[in-house]
Amino acid sequence: MRTVVSALAALMLFLAPLVAVAAPATGDTLGDFTLETLDGERVQLSRSLGEKATLVLFWAAWSPRSAEALADYQALFDAHGADGLGVIAVNVEHQAWDPTEVGKIQGVAREAGVTYPLALDRDLSVFARYGFTSVPSSILLDARGAVAGTLEGYPATQRHELAARVERMVGIVDAPQRKAAARQDTYAPKGKAAAHLRMGQLYLSQGKRDQGLDLFSKAVAEDPEYREAYRVLAAALASSGRTEEAEKVRSALAELMQRPCPDGSGVVVARAPAPPCP
Repeated sequence: MRTVVSALAALMLFLAPLVAVAAPATGDTLGDFTLETLDGERVQLSRSLGEKATLVLFWAAWSPRSAEALADYQALFDAHGADGLGVIAVNVEHQAWDPTEVGKIQGVAREAGVTYPLALDRDLSVFARYGFTSVPSSILLDARGAVAGTLEGYPATQRHELAARVERMVGIVDAPQRKAAARQDTYAPKGKAAAHLRMGQLYLSQGKRDQGLDLFSKAVAEDPEYREAYRVLAAALASSGRTEEAEKVRSALAELMQRPCPDGSGVVVARAPAPPCP
């Protein structure tokens, strides 16, 4: 019964207030807002912006994807807060504030390890102002506070792209990109392989080994020619005590290493002498 009530509450949350409001567009400047935390402290958007980029996450404790987003953004904040990334989480639990929800909100945030500001939009006035209709939804702001991108919902196909964009905004360029810039004939990973690998490494640095292993496996599946993904996956499996699986990955890598390096299009080409593949 509780699940049904939560689902109905979630549906009612977004009806009338959001009908005529458009979601933020790239280049828009968000109106400033000030909200309170669970401890009664004030969080003001304009005073909480990161030096280079800021993620604003609208989330709710009843939303499983929100818990994923909270944890992912914590990993990004831990990795790049010192590089100029700011993160603000705005809780949009229900249109009518219910103080009995406090424990649940705290529990979800604690489980995600949240250390960035967590504010409460008790009447959903801020959420309604920005025209979103899904929870979670995110806004990425640049150094000036202008909208650099939005993500409505938290689809698996786009969350890694958002993380990659954040890293570019704070000046982080991944190793395959650096190699490609330095040497035109270097292999460039296909699809989202590099993004999967990078996010997996973030998870691993947070002690979330299972999530990291899952993303390393996805990197290999996304691009079976991406040798660095095999190396990282094998090392992670070995350190997890999964030696048999690690050996299988190493064997697959050894077989792959017998082939010439692929070119940037993924076509295998012969080179003499051949530079190391990524």
